[in-house]
Amino acid sequence: MLYCVALGSVITLVAAGCASSSGRAGSSSADSRSEPAGASAEHDKASLEGIFGGAVHCEVTDQAARIAGGLVALRSGHTVCVELDASGGALRVQTLAAAPGSSTLVVRLAVDADGENTLMTLHNPFAQPIKYRAGMKVPGQQDILATSTCPIIAGGAAFEHWPHAMDGVVLADFRLLESGVDRMVCE
Repeated sequence: MLYCVALGSVITLVAAGCASSSGRAGSSSADSRSEPAGASAEHDKASLEGIFGGAVHCEVTDQAARIAGGLVALRSGHTVCVELDASGGALRVQTLAAAPGSSTLVVRLAVDADGENTLMTLHNPFAQPIKYRAGMKVPGQQDILATSTCPIIAGGAAFEHWPHAMDGVVLADFRLLESGVDRMVCE
């Protein structure tokens, strides 16, 4: 079950299924441009700059994103670094970080100048792929709409694209996957 968050001035958690995307399908891809994460899973500055098109500036403000109950609500036009705790095999959202680190998921959500496309870029610092769930807030819709996602490759990036503008996304249910092609399924 995907938890939904209203992206208004107050976060409202709703433990219910989200509305379907009503034909607003997105497309996803994983990119292996960066090297797989090593045992330390340290972020490589040059790799991050290549993925994000320049230096990564993580925003730690309520205007950029909010975290509550394991959910990350990110507004369009912002880049955040989400500190994750991987102890015990599960991933738990901790806080927004001021800079990328060895356990920090970097996420950028950008709408093009024409407002016709939205691109979410994610970087995984871990030595295992990350799977997560997502919902999107589109202009003119009150509900958070469910959308598909692809796993983020170990030590690499994933790019999620939608052919329309978005106000923001809600990310939830982060988990590490065992390596293997059969587990790298977009859902």
